[in-house]
Amino acid sequence: MSSAGPPPGAGERSPQGGGPPERPQRERWWHALGLGQPPVDESRWVVLDVETSGLDPAASRLLAIAAIAVHVDWRTRRLAIALGDSFEVVVSSRDNILLHGIGEQRQREGLPPEQALRAFAAFVGRSPLLAFHAAFDQALIGRYGRAHLGARLRNPWVDIEQLCAVTHPGAKSEKHVYGDI
Repeated sequence: MSSAGPPPGAGERSPQGGGPPERPQRERWWHALGLGQPPVDESRWVVLDVETSGLDPAASRLLAIAAIAVHVDWRTRRLAIALGDSFEVVVSSRDNILLHGIGEQRQREGLPPEQALRAFAAFVGRSPLLAFHAAFDQALIGRYGRAHLGARLRNPWVDIEQLCAVTHPGAKSEKHVYGDI
């Protein structure tokens, strides 16, 4: 797991005892400190995957991003996925067709990197980001964000590889240093 630190209220429990403190209480606390909006929306998490031109986040090109939101009801301890709360973008590049079979029509519909990243940032908002091998996606999206928008996303990232290891102990995951692949 990689993040900028625990979300506000981490470790606290709501009056019902099931999750983070109630949103109005958290937001009042956050605003009282003069910090503006809380940095994380704990009720909406975004699971994402990227398509790239290679396995080195320092050199690979971002070809596409796909994401879907998971809505968390901390009081009832339920998760919900609304298919309409999803995102997909092809980043304009002639490499897409050659490397990943992204068709000509989809390529023509692709967005320049700046527009694609702005759209992705608007979609994720303040949601935590979940990805398999998140360090790779975070490094690549961060590099593109700095290059095309002048900043990286500040959302916390969670690597779901560890979650998969717990829920599917028999599954094997290859460990690589991305620069060595």
